[in-house]
Amino acid sequence: MISWKRILRSKGKLILECPNLLYSCELLLKNPSAASPSMQNLHLLRHTMAVFYGDPYSEDPLLCHKWGYTPDSLMSTLHEAGFVEIRQEPAQYKQKGPRDMRIVGVKP
Repeated sequence: MISWKRILRSKGKLILECPNLLYSCELLLKNPSAASPSMQNLHLLRHTMAVFYGDPYSEDPLLCHKWGYTPDSLMSTLHEAGFVEIRQEPAQYKQKGPRDMRIVGVKP
């Protein structure tokens, strides 16, 4: 986060879209069968286990995450990095909401 802040201009926006770990965990607890990597569960798989380990059916081998965030933890991370006007907005790309989240912060 600090590197992005360093290269942004003053009042520049940092817009992050990534999976919402909290939503994926809640969905997995409601549907334990979503942990099974089968084509029959593809929709559930992409909303649960793929958030943790990547999508085994994706053509992109680099489509995986190194860390997971909840909306609160990502907003807190931006705050600690010195961003202001931090807010959550509806996700616009990939899986959109509720699986994905969009967090925006502004460089002071």
